[in-house]
Amino acid sequence: MKSAEEKRTAYQVYCAVTGWVYKVLNAICVACLGIELFAVIVMVVGRFVFNSVPLWTDQLSLMALVWMSMVSITLALYDESHMRVELLDRFLPPKAVAALKYLSNIVVAVFSFFMITEGYALFDLTKEVRLSGFRVSKGLMYLPLLLCGIGSIYMCVFCIVRRIKEGRERDDE
Repeated sequence: MKSAEEKRTAYQVYCAVTGWVYKVLNAICVACLGIELFAVIVMVVGRFVFNSVPLWTDQLSLMALVWMSMVSITLALYDESHMRVELLDRFLPPKAVAALKYLSNIVVAVFSFFMITEGYALFDLTKEVRLSGFRVSKGLMYLPLLLCGIGSIYMCVFCIVRRIKEGRERDDE
């Protein structure tokens, strides 16, 4: 039987799982950046050396850009590095700032729900259409909306739970 110090709390497991999710999403972003870089290099070399650009390079570059930009939204929510107006933080009392942070997480989660529903509708509408040069479903362009929506809701819930836990720990001190 494990001692009390060796047992991990549910919150610690949740933090560990969220850290793993963050690493997976970060790896997806890095892979998309590499794919985009490769496609753009092929495009530039094709244009200036061979005077002909393969059609798939433009579509692959665009798809990698869409995936990277949508998935990176979730990463910004995790560590709260997304753009926000900090002017109010300077003038409002700390409790009001904390309330605004909770409110922003709730608003982002609601918006993310619509990203999921509308992203699925767009994916379903375009899944049978094939890109001309790349020969994959055009629905893959809208699939990151689903991933971003699910990831954003997850990260918003995580931020709220983390903020509550940190607030309790400060109150206990």
